[in-house]
Amino acid sequence: THTPRVDRMPWTDTTISTERLVLRAFVEADKPALVEIRTNADVYRYLGGPAGAEFAEEIRSATLGEQWGVFCVAEVDTDLAIGSVHFDRGRGALEVSYELMPTHWGCGLAQEAVQAALDWAAGEFDDDEVIGVTQTANARSVALLGRLGFVKEREFMEFDALQGQFRRPLRLGG
Repeated sequence: THTPRVDRMPWTDTTISTERLVLRAFVEADKPALVEIRTNADVYRYLGGPAGAEFAEEIRSATLGEQWGVFCVAEVDTDLAIGSVHFDRGRGALEVSYELMPTHWGCGLAQEAVQAALDWAAGEFDDDEVIGVTQTANARSVALLGRLGFVKEREFMEFDALQGQFRRPLRLGG
């Protein structure tokens, strides 16, 4: 397997490179892609629905790249934003989440991005475990979490939909 090259710098300057992707802070040039991702009905089908037109206005005036835990996922060849990987502690545990433009689905890029982020997190965070939450109806996301070593631990209702919470050790094989 490919081991990502990681440059360790302050959070907003952290860059993780894989064979096909760069995970980095969002920058001004990523705003159109961020709006496209967040307002896409396919991307947000299982995430509460797409944002409305007001989101585009909020993004135009936002300062990007300063939110803890958020990586822009960009193509290594073009540096164009195609998605994001997020770390959060809002549920009380380290949680990873992700989103990718539909034009980049089905070719392993989400798995590559999330795996690289998890590998990086294993060296940065003291957490023993990481969780992932997705709607149980989102078969692609459930399968991705399984390929990454997550195991379903519970189901619960949130946002008027059945959610699955999955867990795995942050450091696999150790």
